[in-house]
Amino acid sequence: MTTTPLKTSYGNALDEGRALYETPFKSLNLIARAMVEEIHDLINDFML
Repeated sequence: MTTTPLKTSYGNALDEGRALYETPFKSLNLIARAMVEEIHDLINDFML
């Protein structure tokens, strides 16, 4: 399971109304996007 590290960039993105994966840092965005995809997959599996 993917976890996101505690980074101020994530908080800044959310404070500015952007998604968790819309930080200025590609590596953080990739981690956040993987986490979102895992959550999406879990929800889809639950709904089946």
